[in-house]
Amino acid sequence: MKMNWLIPTLLSLLLFGLWGIVIKYATSKLDPVSISFFNTLSSLAVIAVIFGYFWFSKTQLSLTREGVYIAIFAGVIAILAVLFEAMAYKLGNLAVIGPFIAVGVAVMTVAAGVMLFNEELTLKAIIGIIFALVSIFLLSSA
Repeated sequence: MKMNWLIPTLLSLLLFGLWGIVIKYATSKLDPVSISFFNTLSSLAVIAVIFGYFWFSKTQLSLTREGVYIAIFAGVIAILAVLFEAMAYKLGNLAVIGPFIAVGVAVMTVAAGVMLFNEELTLKAIIGIIFALVSIFLLSSA
């Protein structure tokens, strides 16, 4: 099996981990709503880079009505997630909340992969999910 997904996955993991640390630090300087606002505003810089890529490379932007609606919906979900994660970090412990969210997201995406996209799970993956659920229980009782 090709593992061409591994490098972007590791970069995403690294950046989300760093993001959680920075958001936790920001809660000592700003309220969660302000953090969410400025976090979302900062995405404009990334959008500018992406726009520049399409502009200078003459690459066509892929557009379908349904795809755009789904992407906008995903963006709204992400902004709300940022808000609630910042609230959680303001009220609690980074060492508990960060892994709790990460493991919860992992379990949700695995479940969605199976139920919505007909992806198959190996016995090893099922055992991993069981351990993940146990870790959520242990983290929440810490």
